[in-house]
Amino acid sequence: MKFKFRLQKVLEHRQRLEDEAKRKYFEAQSKTKEALDKLESLYAAIDDVRARANQLQSLGGGSKTIFSLQDTDLFIRGQKLRIETQRKVVREFKQVEEQEQEVLIARAMDRKALEKLKEKQLQEFRTEMDRKEAAEADDMNVIRYKRAEGP
Repeated sequence: MKFKFRLQKVLEHRQRLEDEAKRKYFEAQSKTKEALDKLESLYAAIDDVRARANQLQSLGGGSKTIFSLQDTDLFIRGQKLRIETQRKVVREFKQVEEQEQEVLIARAMDRKALEKLKEKQLQEFRTEMDRKEAAEADDMNVIRYKRAEGP
């Protein structure tokens, strides 16, 4: 006799739900990482412009340097606005990621509960099978003993 878990279809369905939740979580995580990378590139652009502005100041150069420094200042101001906007985007993506993680955790817990039930029922099945086999072996021994005694 073979063990058959009555709720196998439910377990498979919950596994699919967990897999889907994993996929959504990893997508959200990827979007968050992309947004963070973009934020880092915005900061890096400010650092590059400041380094060039320092070079221009150290070299000197008159009115051309002043206009370049003004352009640099305008660029940095604009970049700061872009950074604030990107921070909001990162926060939103992070919130979505956390929500997807909570869904994933809930799905995993549901699946694990069913797997524990399956293991428990499998263990009960094995115990019952062992008990039946032991009873059959005892019956066979009694029959052999009675045959050995004779009529």
